Amino acid sequence: KLWDEYAPNLYEITLTILEGDTVLDETAVTSGIRRLSVDARHGLRVNGKSVKLRGACIHHDQGILGAATYDDYEYRRVKRLKEAGFNAVRSAHNPASQALLRACDKLGVYVMDELVDVWNKSKVSYDYAIDFERSWQEDIGHMVDADYNHPSVILYSTGNEIFEICTEKGFETSRMLSDRFHALDATRYTTNGINGAFAAG
Repeated sequence: KLWDEYAPNLYEITLTILEGDTVLDETAVTSGIRRLSVDARHGLRVNGKSVKLRGACIHHDQGILGAATYDDYEYRRVKRLKEAGFNAVRSAHNPASQALLRACDKLGVYVMDELVDVWNKSKVSYDYAIDFERSWQEDIGHMVDADYNHPSVILYSTGNEIFEICTEKGFETSRMLSDRFHALDATRYTTNGINGAFAAG
């Protein structure tokens, strides 16, 4: 059975490494099966059916709970969004937590998982721009590893509100990030959140 927003069918896959009869290692992964396609005539399709994304931005805003994420909290938050008519979320300005992705998998909510909100040009002192050049490849690798088995993740966002988005350096960086995502995961699409004011500048 395929996974989508109406029928989020999930399966548990158990991988066991044996040496003779001795179990050396074992892990279980929960995942689902779905097909993605995009074209100019039909737009986004999941399992061959056209999908209009009705999305909300999920910020790192757990308030009194602090920086940690919790399965119960994320499940409740995603469930309330789904009940309000949303079928998609964007992890705003940073990669989604595993708790958020597990909730979206279970509830049938599509995810645009976002890498960062700065590349080479800082927005504030000591932001990610100071580490971007030496860290982006490894960080994309970690993100793809974390997202790979989550059927809810349908898009990677290379960034949002990037200052240099409409410059030669921005075009080059955008292509570089997108190519890296596709090299590690050819099953998903990439996009970028473009702020009109930044783009016009």
